[in-house]
Amino acid sequence: MLGSGALVLRKFFATGNYLPVFFGFLGLYYFRRHVYYAHLSLVLVIFLLVLSIMPWISDRYFLAPLVWMYPLSAYALTWSFSHLSRPIKILAILTIVLCPLVWADKALTPPDADRLARKDAGRWILASAGGDNIVVTNRDRLAFYARARFVPLMGSNDIKKSPGRCMAIDTMLADGKAAKSVLDRMGIKPDRKFRTIYVYLPRYSGCAQRLKDIH
Repeated sequence: MLGSGALVLRKFFATGNYLPVFFGFLGLYYFRRHVYYAHLSLVLVIFLLVLSIMPWISDRYFLAPLVWMYPLSAYALTWSFSHLSRPIKILAILTIVLCPLVWADKALTPPDADRLARKDAGRWILASAGGDNIVVTNRDRLAFYARARFVPLMGSNDIKKSPGRCMAIDTMLADGKAAKSVLDRMGIKPDRKFRTIYVYLPRYSGCAQRLKDIH
């Protein structure tokens, strides 16, 4: 729990940009006598606790608490110029100058092709096999995008026991390469490929008909 909480807090700072989030907490401290302090503190604690127990989290999950944090950051930046020490003032200037550059870099950087492939593969599984299914995979995010129950792919026995289940194998991972090799030896070909991801739909008529309807 402590390790998960530390990871969530680190991702919170990274998603919101370290300097603005730092000034947000600084503003929270100096704003502690206001009713807004109790409200925001409760929101932050609830969000961080919930995210700490989730098996997988996306950066967008942090947007809601960050919306609450940024006004405090602006408050602290303004406060620092007239009330705080010189090092904090210098840090405030750096924050104001650097943040637009960092955000512009993120906005102009094209999305990661491998991440897009995972999303495309998961959505294709959802369209082909429907939701509320089981996806045997070595990449849990594929099951998330497919709105399916995630079953970890542990070895060749899982492959042999899964003729009625959808399998999605990412060969970017070492265990994915081994699983793909087993399927090749069994003469099973993937239904679709998304970069390093190979998707094998369940071998039953309903799924086959759905696949025909898509194409």
